[in-house]
Amino acid sequence: MIRIFSSILKNHKLSILLLSLMYISNDTLLFGTNSNRIFINIHFGYIVFLVLLLLLLSIYRKKLRVNLIFTFFLILLLSFFTMLFKDEFSFKYIYEMLLIFISMMIANLWPMKRVFSELSDALTFVSLASLFPFLINILYQPLLNIFPTFTNIAGYEYHNLFFGFVPLNVYNFNIYRNIAFFRESGVFGCFLNFNLFLLLFDCNKKSSRKLILNIIVTITTMSTGAIICMMFLLFIYFIYQKIGLKKILVFVVLCVSFLTITSSDYLNRAVFGKMNSNNISLYSRVASINSNLKIAIENPLFGVGWDNIEQYFESVSIEKYGSAILYGEKYYHNTNTLLKISSVHGIIFFIIYLVGFFKFASLNINKKRFVLLLFFALFLMFSYEDLTLNFIISLILFFGIKHNEGENNYENCRN
Repeated sequence: MIRIFSSILKNHKLSILLLSLMYISNDTLLFGTNSNRIFINIHFGYIVFLVLLLLLLSIYRKKLRVNLIFTFFLILLLSFFTMLFKDEFSFKYIYEMLLIFISMMIANLWPMKRVFSELSDALTFVSLASLFPFLINILYQPLLNIFPTFTNIAGYEYHNLFFGFVPLNVYNFNIYRNIAFFRESGVFGCFLNFNLFLLLFDCNKKSSRKLILNIIVTITTMSTGAIICMMFLLFIYFIYQKIGLKKILVFVVLCVSFLTITSSDYLNRAVFGKMNSNNISLYSRVASINSNLKIAIENPLFGVGWDNIEQYFESVSIEKYGSAILYGEKYYHNTNTLLKISSVHGIIFFIIYLVGFFKFASLNINKKRFVLLLFFALFLMFSYEDLTLNFIISLILFFGIKHNEGENNYENCRN
C-alpha cells in the first residue's frame, strides 16, 4: 500500500498539484464557503506554501522566462495603481496576486502539453468520482447519513463525501445537481467545459470514453451555462474536423444530448427554466455583461477596485433593470469573469487577459477562421460563473503569453 502511494506521488506530482489547486480554492465548498474559519486559514496557508515552493523550484532549476515575469509585474503594477488611486486595500488583492504568481510559475516550470494533459486527467478523475455521490443522492439517500456534514457561510448543510458534496435538503425546486466539491454546479461546469475543450482540440487527449464521460457529467450539473457552452464546443468541433469516427460520435452525442434535455420535462425545467424573463439568474447574466461594460467604460484606467465592485455592480444593475428580489433581498450576482476583471482593474488589465486568451485559442486550432470561434468559446466558458479568484484563468493567460515556444504549439499535430 505504501509503495502504491509512493508511486502515485512520484509519477503524478503535477496532477496532484493541479488537483489540489482546484480542491483547496476560493471556489469550493470546503475551503471557499465553509463557515469554519479553520478551513479558510488552511486554504490561505497552502497558497502561501505553494508560492514559496514553486519560487524555490524555479530558482533551483534556473528557469525564469522574461516574457512571463514581465507580464506578471505589469499585472502587479496595474493592481497596485488600482489600490493607490481608489485609496483601498483589500485582502483580495494579495490573494489574487498569489494565485497569478502560482499560475505564472507553473507555466514557467512545465511545458504546456504536460500541464494541460495532467489537468485533463485530474478533471476526468474528479468527473468520475463526482458521479458516486450524485447517484447515491438519487438512488438511496439514507446511505448519505454515514458521511460527515458541514455548514457553509449561507447556512446550508451538506454531506461531505470528499470528492462530492450533497445538500441535506434539495432546496432548489427538488433538482439534483452534481456539484462535485465546488460551491456551485456552474463552477464545476466551467471546469468540465475546459476539459471538453482539451479533449476535443488537444491532439494528445483523443479519448472517446473520456469525452462521453465529460458530456454525461456536464448534463448532471444541470447548469444552463455549462450545457450551452458544451453544445457550442461540440458544434465548433463538428464543423472544424474532417469526417471520421470521432466526428460521427460527437454528432451522435450532440443530437442525443439535445433530444434528452428538450424531451424531458424535468431536465428542461432544470436547465432552461432559468431563461424565462422572470428569473433572477437571467437578470444576473445579462447585468454581468451590460453593467460591467458600463463600469469599465466609466473607470477605464484602473477600474473601481475590489472593495467597490459589489456596490457599483448592484447600483448600476438596479438602475438599469430595477430591483431584483431573491429570498426577500435585492440580489444581483456578477458572473462574467473576464468582464468583472475589466470593472475591478480597468481596460488595460482586461486587454492583457484577452490577448492571452486569444493566443491560447490560436494554439489549439490550425484554421485561422476558427480561432475567433474558439476564443469566444473560452470567453463564454467563464461568463456564467465568477472565477476571477481562481488559478485557471491565469494559467490560460500565461500559456497564451508563452505561445511562441515550439514545445507549446499544438499546430504540428492537428488534422
